[in-house]
Amino acid sequence: MNSLEEAISCVSGYDPDALPVAKANEVIRSFVRPVSGTEKLPVRAALGRLGIASAGQICAADRARLIAMLAKAEASHDGLLRGHRHCMLDDSDIAATRHARSFVCGALASLVGHAEIYVSGGAEHQGPDGGGPVAVTVERR
Repeated sequence: MNSLEEAISCVSGYDPDALPVAKANEVIRSFVRPVSGTEKLPVRAALGRLGIASAGQICAADRARLIAMLAKAEASHDGLLRGHRHCMLDDSDIAATRHARSFVCGALASLVGHAEIYVSGGAEHQGPDGGGPVAVTVERR
């Protein structure tokens, strides 16, 4: 079988509206390799491994390959960003997660050339203090 659609259509008793979840999961798992670990990479390095490399902002052709970029953001609790003071925890008008989400979206947008990026706040327990995971989905060549 060459594709997920072909595999599903060959399942005995296939009915697109009635395939049991367990059977659907079995078919999908046959096409997906399980995650065996995690890596800590700068976003630029991660994009480079996906064939999207640039010393500055990515080119329009690579930008078109970018399907989704998602990130978690959290202001560091020590009040520092790379050793320099930040005021995300001190502003009484705006919650720290809004500051962090805006900053992370702006930093990622400067790399990919647009701000169609989902950034969620509240990254505690999902990375180092002041950091968080970034997930990138790109179209294969």
